[in-house]
Amino acid sequence: MSMHDVQTIIIRAVMDSDYRELFFNDRSRALEGYNLASIETMWLQRLARKEFDAFAPEVRSSLKQGGGIAPSPQRI
Repeated sequence: MSMHDVQTIIIRAVMDSDYRELFFNDRSRALEGYNLASIETMWLQRLARKEFDAFAPEVRSSLKQGGGIAPSPQRI
C-alpha cells in the first residue's frame, strides 16, 4: 500500500479546490497516476463529500500553520 499517495491525494483535495471538484465528480480520473492498492482506491471511492467537507477546514488550517495533521481533542 502507498499511504504516501493516499495522504497526497487527501491533502491535494483539501488545498486545491479544482482538484477537490475533480475528485468528487470524476474519481477515476482524479486517482490516475497514483500508486494505490485496491483497498486504498476503494476507501477513496467511498469517501463522502459531507464528511470530507467537515474535516477539510481543520486540516487546511493545520497545514497552513505548519503543524501537520493532528486530530482535534473532540475527535479522539
